[in-house]
Amino acid sequence: MSKSGALLLALMLSVGFGCAPTTVAPTTPAEGDADKALVGEVTGSFPYSMAKTCAATDAALKSMGLVIIEWKDTAIGKYVIARRADNSDVTVRFVGLQGATEVRVCVGLTGDEAYSRKLLSAIESRL
Repeated sequence: MSKSGALLLALMLSVGFGCAPTTVAPTTPAEGDADKALVGEVTGSFPYSMAKTCAATDAALKSMGLVIIEWKDTAIGKYVIARRADNSDVTVRFVGLQGATEVRVCVGLTGDEAYSRKLLSAIESRL
């Protein structure tokens, strides 16, 4: 690796990535990381079952023009990865609570709070 490449890699690692776990780990939700907060994540809680909240999220993502890439179960919930027209990924994680579902939205590498809140509102309107 060239010196400039190594310098760029070191800079990227020192600055970090938005929506990346606050500990060193992959940026996609891993089985053991489903309950760890991500930088740039916007969180909401809905008094509905996980199944109903996931169905509302699926409809909201599609209505906003996103393409669903993957749905996956984790040890404590689920997550979905969708892609926007600008090719940035939107990750939505679900954690089941007693009588509610926590929804965590992370957009792209740097996070997009306005878009995340818009998505949470779209989910809520479908519940």
